[in-house]
Amino acid sequence: MSPENLVASLRTIVITAAVNDLTRQLEKPPGRRPAPEHVQRSDWYNRLSEDDRAVVRAIVADAAEATMFGALCVLDGARAVHPPSEGRLELSFVSSESKTLLTASDGAGVALHELL
Repeated sequence: MSPENLVASLRTIVITAAVNDLTRQLEKPPGRRPAPEHVQRSDWYNRLSEDDRAVVRAIVADAAEATMFGALCVLDGARAVHPPSEGRLELSFVSSESKTLLTASDGAGVALHELL
């Protein structure tokens, strides 16, 4: 797996899925007895015009992408979660034949957040 393939997969499997899941939850909260706050949000969302619902979906998409961007920044070392002297984070793809370093917080590998 290449860094580009990983980021493309994350875009589909994480970002797009989160937006779709949250939108469905806003339309109709899941479960027999959804949490009252979920019902309240759903009632509000369903009263919106279609244009306003599109704006909410766009905001949800922006939030999902910003969250993934921030997580990738941590893996890449662009945002530190610990002092560099304590160690580093690494993300590798390991197959039966090889191990490929995708990114590391010390700058090794590719800056995944820049690919997003």
